[in-house]
Amino acid sequence: MRGWCILLIVFTPRLVTAQGDTVRVGPDARELNGLRYHDHFLATSVKRTHGDSILSDVRYAIDVRHETQGGRAVVHVTVGPLPDQPDPRVRITTLLDPRTTLPLHYEIHTTSGDMIDADFQGTHVTGTRRLAADSAATKFDFTLPEPAFLGAYEDAALDAMPLRIGMTLRVPVVSLSFTGGATVLPYVYRVLRRDTVQVNGHAIPAWVVESRDTVNTNTIWLIDEPPYTYRWLRVSVRGRVTELTQVVRPMP
Repeated sequence: MRGWCILLIVFTPRLVTAQGDTVRVGPDARELNGLRYHDHFLATSVKRTHGDSILSDVRYAIDVRHETQGGRAVVHVTVGPLPDQPDPRVRITTLLDPRTTLPLHYEIHTTSGDMIDADFQGTHVTGTRRLAADSAATKFDFTLPEPAFLGAYEDAALDAMPLRIGMTLRVPVVSLSFTGGATVLPYVYRVLRRDTVQVNGHAIPAWVVESRDTVNTNTIWLIDEPPYTYRWLRVSVRGRVTELTQVVRPMP
């Protein structure tokens, strides 16, 4: 779970036509198994560069806990500041279904007063949003065209699948907007190869998956233990590079 939404609320569309033996990832995919994940606590770094220029360099904490709320098992994900770092621009709380990693609740607050507070019941989404601190909160109620993964967490859905080299996966992703509505787009990933990464001084095998379109090439390194998403590299056709890396930190 990577927390891109700490920087990107509305994502660049990456609509790709799925062909061949593409696997459709969703609640009906019996192979989808988020139960493999364990509680973990991450220090996440996101650096944006263009050539030799550093556009931004942000670090934040992601805490992932399995809990029971209202008699239901959930995965509780929080995004916030690291103990030794300035407060990031947003705070995010998310509840996910433990098996599917589909959203049950999503809440984001920014320092400027923007806010989204959404509840998901399958494709039915209700909640409130506010565009600025001095604006009134407004309610929303809409139905998605299909069950969709949050834009910050589709990597969790990928890593919860039994991957194999050459496999193509279609992952529907929902992006919520502060200004109203939601967009669901199918992201298509291909499993490129196996690789080896260094985690806490140990060599760990990784799956390398890629999504490519006319705007960005996104490459993700997924492993079978925390931090699960080891690295995410996004390279735009304009030469801008966004690199996310994650390391495990001690339990707070």
